[in-house]
Amino acid sequence: MEQNQLQLQPLFDYLDEKFTDIDGKFKKIETDIGEVKTTVANLAGQVYAFQQEMTINTMKAIRMEHWIIEASKKIGIPYNV
Repeated sequence: MEQNQLQLQPLFDYLDEKFTDIDGKFKKIETDIGEVKTTVANLAGQVYAFQQEMTINTMKAIRMEHWIIEASKKIGIPYNV
């Protein structure tokens, strides 16, 4: 029995080393995935803020154009879009 263990010990050592390497690679992948999740979340927040800003700017432009149309009627200068 002990003879068999001695013969297989190099194989066990090799496999332990390989599994340790694989575990390290999985931990790195988990870290990378966490960084990607954080980046995506940050980008989603920026997109949301940009959409809000664009909505506000659109509403401002609509109000300004309405004001220009009303002002052009009162001063007698046609406003052509």
